[in-house]
Amino acid sequence: MGILRLLISFAVLFGHYKGVLLGLSVVPFVATWLPYLFAGTMHGAIKINGFFLISGFYTQLMIDEKYQELKPLIGTAKTTLLFYYSRVIRLLPCFYAVMAVAAAFVFIVQMPEQEALLQKHFMANFFFSNDLIFSLTAPLDDDVVISPYYLPAMWALTVEMVFVLLAPLFLFTRKGRWLFFGLSLGLAIARFMHGEVLRTFVPASLIYFSVGSFLYRFYARYLKSKPVYVWQAVLAYVFVAVLMAYICMFGAMVDSFGTMAAYFVFIGVFAAFLPYIAAYTRELHYDRWIGQLAYPIYLVHPVCIEVARKYGALDQPFYILIVPVIFALLWVVWVDQPLNVYREKILKSVKMKALETEATGFAGGK
Repeated sequence: MGILRLLISFAVLFGHYKGVLLGLSVVPFVATWLPYLFAGTMHGAIKINGFFLISGFYTQLMIDEKYQELKPLIGTAKTTLLFYYSRVIRLLPCFYAVMAVAAAFVFIVQMPEQEALLQKHFMANFFFSNDLIFSLTAPLDDDVVISPYYLPAMWALTVEMVFVLLAPLFLFTRKGRWLFFGLSLGLAIARFMHGEVLRTFVPASLIYFSVGSFLYRFYARYLKSKPVYVWQAVLAYVFVAVLMAYICMFGAMVDSFGTMAAYFVFIGVFAAFLPYIAAYTRELHYDRWIGQLAYPIYLVHPVCIEVARKYGALDQPFYILIVPVIFALLWVVWVDQPLNVYREKILKSVKMKALETEATGFAGGK
């Protein structure tokens, strides 16, 4: 489902870009249709919920296929710490790299207002904790949520890290998964009853990860062991095209059926397609590789938009697109893939040592 992840990151990118175009007196034709082609009129937070579904799916996959077998060998505590260690290595280096680039730009080009913002909220930014909004009714505060100025993507990382902290506590057992689903559904309903379901709210967002974990269980039980044919791979990309088309037509859906109905249809269709997209593209190595570009593009694109704003290049949509892609390619090749090799090596080493210890103990007892 790598191409799906990449296209959603582009949809978020052009959604933010479309917002800044409103301040231009003259907008080039390409800058008029390109953002709408990718972003439509759907709010960025709704698209990110698709990422959360995918993240819940992948996290359950990792737990079932990598960490479940380690638990009886090294114990629950060590398995949990190893899971945390692996996720931190996967998620945080790119975030801190983008944060450093944003901070350097703010100070180098001398933007006093943004320097003050960055200094005021530096520790909250560093620990990605400034969006832990646990009040059911509190409105968003842009001064707090989007700080430093270039990292509005931080709220999604906050949600992700809260899920990472909770995942090993609930997702190893069937009972735990249902308990997590019940808790997250209750929080989502509480938010919905306050009429704020589309706002950024960390606890209420956990429901998407929970649903994603169940989607993986469906995939593992009914789809994983079946052979994949060419027509199924083509069908997977048809599903992706349908999802992207819905994003583009979201405004029309809202006009016809209302915001909430259009929103739940999108989430429902996304969830229904997800296990089949995963199953039908699982043997496409290029698809997995392309998917690695989504996260760095998502993190760095606000920096690129603000640099373009500073130097009067907002009317150059291909710059807004190409620079994040180049950054993502360099990051994946030079940093992310070596880190992935290192993470796999750590897991393999821990497993081998645990098996050797078990074998030694068995031989000694015998």
